[in-house]
Amino acid sequence: RFLLRPLSAIERGTTIMVRSNPSHQLELTPGHWLAGLPDSIQALANSLARNRAELEKAVTSWSAEIEDRKARLETVVSEIREGVVVCDGDSRILLYNEAARSLLRDQPALGLGRSVMDVLARLPLEHTLGMLRHRSETGRASADRGADFVCATADASRLLRCRLALLPEGAAENGGF
Repeated sequence: RFLLRPLSAIERGTTIMVRSNPSHQLELTPGHWLAGLPDSIQALANSLARNRAELEKAVTSWSAEIEDRKARLETVVSEIREGVVVCDGDSRILLYNEAARSLLRDQPALGLGRSVMDVLARLPLEHTLGMLRHRSETGRASADRGADFVCATADASRLLRCRLALLPEGAAENGGF
């Protein structure tokens, strides 16, 4: 009565704390034989609640900052007259402007999250990307980290003069271009 029932109550209480409510207070009858164990568990739960609140606050703050940066980047890119397509390290399109949409209007694969390799001819793009990545890895990257090349659309209906540049190291989309 003084040991097993309080342990059972602690088990139920800690399950509630971990799964749904870290602020839950343990409900123990007075006179148990568990000494300071319930107080230690309650302190851990309070710490968990504080850490979760801080984490949620940090995530909210960073999400807002990322959205703000994205909106600013979209505004800048939309004002550029040349077609701009930004891709992640897996060649997925993250962003493109109206000029790119106009240039590639006959390419049904153009869209966010889709592969740029389905929009432009794969070989020239892969070759230039490989060359730039090799330069970057060997420390021979030029100041602007870019390279000009000619590339056809995926359906070979149009030939485009392109410039490819790697996103800076440490950018949100590491390996992007």
